[in-house]
Amino acid sequence: MLSGVCMTFRDGDVVFSQGDAAADMYVIRSGRVRIFRTHDGDEVALAVLGPDDFFGEMALFVPGSRAATAVAVGDTEVEVLDRPTFMSLIKDPVVWRILMKMSDRIRAADEALEDAAAECGGA
Repeated sequence: MLSGVCMTFRDGDVVFSQGDAAADMYVIRSGRVRIFRTHDGDEVALAVLGPDDFFGEMALFVPGSRAATAVAVGDTEVEVLDRPTFMSLIKDPVVWRILMKMSDRIRAADEALEDAAAECGGA
């Protein structure tokens, strides 16, 4: 355990929705979570994650809204980490700056991939 709060979701429960305010990340303890985006009314599957996988981590680095929707697949337990809890685990300022830069790069690449996928689907 990482000192976060545990939450349980049933099959089909929405953990968070695309566009929601983002403040926490999640670590899957059991079950699975399906991640997808909606673009021009079409659902674009991004991943199905399982135990020990994590998602929503961008919220710890870049303020904003959720870029995707996360839905439980079967009974699922997650541990929720907010920014203060995460920061207590990552105390070194150099490590924090590296993580911030990496998150900026990942977000930019993620947005570019979504745009490319939308162009291919719309052609």
